[in-house]
Amino acid sequence: MIIDGQAVKPDQRYKSPVIDASCFEQITTAQISQFISAQVRWRGLAPETANRYREIMVRLFNWSMREGGVLTPGKVNPAAEVERYREHAPQIRFLSLEDIDQQLHALRSRPQLQAMVAVLIYAGLRREELLWLKTDDIDLNPRNRGG
Repeated sequence: MIIDGQAVKPDQRYKSPVIDASCFEQITTAQISQFISAQVRWRGLAPETANRYREIMVRLFNWSMREGGVLTPGKVNPAAEVERYREHAPQIRFLSLEDIDQQLHALRSRPQLQAMVAVLIYAGLRREELLWLKTDDIDLNPRNRGG
């Protein structure tokens, strides 16, 4: 590395973590575990993010073993053996009645959008649930409603 025109050896303490293997089949569970824990320390990843890294590695190995002909020792996915991080309990938040009034009042000049937002709020749908909602998921038959 060159700093101010002089060659400087990089400080290994600040080197980005990598998995050192010449081929996919050589990557071990221990290496994956060390890589993820180094990412947690080096980048300050949250447990949820560390678990997403693990999930991506599991998928990558599953795909490479199925589609790419990668043969791991014992035909075991080394990433699947990595222990998950304990995730924090999600914080559940609700809109107050005042929040709902503000949301709907802000949309008073756009009645169609206001109606859509009201349905989402009163049905309790989250953004992810809305994005995956299909016509088959909606039942408008009053006989099928409980109570």
